[in-house]
Amino acid sequence: MNAMPARLFDLLSAAVGRRLRAIALGAALKGLAFGLTALFAALALGFGALAAYAALSAAEGPVVAALIVAGLCAALALAAFVVLAWRVAPAPPTPAGAQANAQTNAPPDPLVEDLLAALAAQDQLARALTQSARVATPTRLVVLALSCGLAIGGQIGKRSAPKC
Repeated sequence: MNAMPARLFDLLSAAVGRRLRAIALGAALKGLAFGLTALFAALALGFGALAAYAALSAAEGPVVAALIVAGLCAALALAAFVVLAWRVAPAPPTPAGAQANAQTNAPPDPLVEDLLAALAAQDQLARALTQSARVATPTRLVVLALSCGLAIGGQIGKRSAPKC
């Protein structure tokens, strides 16, 4: 027996595992950083709005102060939406950019292609299960369980009992 393919597979799976672990850790840390940033930004906005309301309430009255603070928060939300929509919009492709992308594309890595194929298969299974869950109603599930029970019970009853 040649142990070389098994050893090669072990080394390859360990390398892929390390790479995926590093990617997952980086994504988790980035998510944590964005989450903490959003939390502290929300706290700052909340306390800033409270301070603005308190200052304006003494000068203008509580109703006008609340309207001013609400208007400022709405303006900030609209500005954030416009900035994010502008940054997320894809840039139109240019002929020079298309040629540069064609030149820098290396041949696909078979390992990456296999991983993408496995992920696509899992995605198809998840979509099929989600679609079947939408169709399944409690009544249909009860009927399915009863029919499976009857079918399995009928198969068990047909078996010959072992003789001692």
